Amino acid sequence: MKYLKMCIVSALTVVCIGVTSPAEAQSTTNQYCPDGKMWEGVLQYSGNKPWVNIDVDPVFAEMMRTERNVTEKLPITPVYDLVVEIKPNFNFFCIDGWAEGGKKTVVAEDLPETLYGINPVIQVGRETFVSSGEFVRTNRKDRSGTFIYEWKVKGWPNGIVGDGGTMERLITAITKGELIVVHADIIQDLKEVDSFDEEIVFSTCAPIWGSGKHSFSASRGESGGRTVRGIMNISEADRKDGFASTQPFKKYHDAGWFSFFVDLEQYPDEELRRFASSTKSRDAVKADKVIKGILEQSSCGPMSNSIVYTGDNLVSGGTNANGYAGLNQGYAVVRARASVQTTMHEVAHSFAGVMDEYLYRNQSTVFPWSILGKNCSVNPRKAFSFGGKLYGSIDIDGCGYESRIVSPTGKTGSNVGRPELLVFRPSGTSIMKESSSSKEFNVVSCGYIIAAIKGGNAKSHFPECAAMDGIIKDGFVAQANSIPSIFNQLATPFAPIYSGLTAQVNDIFGSPEEDTDREFLIVESFDPNNRWGEIIEIVPDSTSEEVEQQNSVTFRRTFFSGISNKITLDLSNTSLTQAESVKTNNKVGNLGNVEVFVQGLLVIVGLLVPIAFTVAVVLFFWGLALYVRSQGSEEKQQRGKGIMTWGVIAVFVMASIWGIVAFLGNAVGVDQSAPISVPGIVSIK
Repeated sequence: MKYLKMCIVSALTVVCIGVTSPAEAQSTTNQYCPDGKMWEGVLQYSGNKPWVNIDVDPVFAEMMRTERNVTEKLPITPVYDLVVEIKPNFNFFCIDGWAEGGKKTVVAEDLPETLYGINPVIQVGRETFVSSGEFVRTNRKDRSGTFIYEWKVKGWPNGIVGDGGTMERLITAITKGELIVVHADIIQDLKEVDSFDEEIVFSTCAPIWGSGKHSFSASRGESGGRTVRGIMNISEADRKDGFASTQPFKKYHDAGWFSFFVDLEQYPDEELRRFASSTKSRDAVKADKVIKGILEQSSCGPMSNSIVYTGDNLVSGGTNANGYAGLNQGYAVVRARASVQTTMHEVAHSFAGVMDEYLYRNQSTVFPWSILGKNCSVNPRKAFSFGGKLYGSIDIDGCGYESRIVSPTGKTGSNVGRPELLVFRPSGTSIMKESSSSKEFNVVSCGYIIAAIKGGNAKSHFPECAAMDGIIKDGFVAQANSIPSIFNQLATPFAPIYSGLTAQVNDIFGSPEEDTDREFLIVESFDPNNRWGEIIEIVPDSTSEEVEQQNSVTFRRTFFSGISNKITLDLSNTSLTQAESVKTNNKVGNLGNVEVFVQGLLVIVGLLVPIAFTVAVVLFFWGLALYVRSQGSEEKQQRGKGIMTWGVIAVFVMASIWGIVAFLGNAVGVDQSAPISVPGIVSIK
């Protein structure tokens, strides 16, 4: 009996049609597979070189997508799990039973589990960084049916090179653009039959979490002595224990608003360590330039926010600082061993422009209006309120400064005689006051952080913050059933004074929105034994010295129950056009007395209105009680009705008085936002 067989042989596969006898099949196997070697070191080529593919391990990429929310295509970095793929050509005649008739489908199990005689390494020049690799069989095939073998290189999260020094050498090679390759020699029967060098194009910017709108990159200074493993660990700790644990960052972290990257390069930061803080703008300019220079070189590109980790000895003003940040500038510098809370504190400065809530060590410096009005305010009842409710305390003073002269220039000499106001903070403690002990923001700071995250008016986010766990609610819990917003201004005896003075300051210097192009650098230490902080304006090429404050007198005037209100009166020509102020033995003269009288009168009025409102409410309920208890006496019931009626009328009038005033003012065209000028003596000879 004859057996017919036709075989089509190619570099990729062999297909036979027909039927052969077992004897003939064995003869064919012996003929085409004499030594029993299925693989003899031959790879499939692409063009004039072996086909080699290098990429992020698909298993790792899926983990990053599902567990760490990184949805963008991952770059090849030396801290990721990588895979190197090749396509070996096999002699199918060596597969048992393959030569016996018909068309046999080759499956992965028919092939060797690993390839012998090929050991891949990763090299820079002749220097080997990763070795002892082997190619392992997979179940994947290309379109032509050729099976793919892979070499997996473990890299997450500490790097593909175990030794710290060698890893730094690899990072340096990447940074300098040196040629980095996967190299392999293929040895069969003690002879080299083939080899390949495939370039790896590494990135030193590694996404580690998220694909959100707001990106944060972590960079490392040389002085910190942090290895790649170190910067990966600290950046992950700050993300996990800071952003993912501290409200309101936690809520929006979990909702996917953030993305986090690690820049694996090291940057010279000696200038940052030597940066000596003072009230001189030129020092801030130097630090600002160094930081921005680092960020411009960063392989992560122009991220919206950056955190630079520097050495333990971050010296400032002769003492160690924990860090500093550009206010609303998108960068923060943090000492190597600073706490997670310190990082979040600095990020609140750089990302949301939130101010410090402790007292700076330099209380003599004057700063412009733009640094107030957020979580620090001279008018807390207005600044910390929304929709008729207070969301912060109104009687805790000391927020960066005990009191401020609000300035359009930041130089004292141009602000002689301007009003000085107490500065209030929203809570007794917070992460912006004591980052070493507190782990929470207050409602007001939270509102501005959310506004930086998703936009909108910061105050409109106060209710959202008040509903969160992990937010300090000083001033909000105490007034859960707050009075209507129309009476907010009247609820404190000093609100009229601060509202009036704030309006005057606004009128003279402009609102915070009109002064947003100023740049400031905050430097601080949270050492319990040496806590301090300063804010410095960044004025390029500025060499001018601060002018000592002159021609103003600060005193305390006490009103009711021992409460003190701090006022600074104008004693210079800058407040009156072609007029002279009156000074008598360094005491306030007639003009000052008139102003104080008017201010005191406003205080009295501010006290009487809420008292009268309370009396009217009590009057109504008194009339109601009289009416109920006077059943059977028509005369007493009529008297009760009358008392209730007048009580209702009084409540209505006082509840609508400001609306009536506003209506009449609009009707006759009166500008109600303009400050009221206080009459005074123009000149005394």
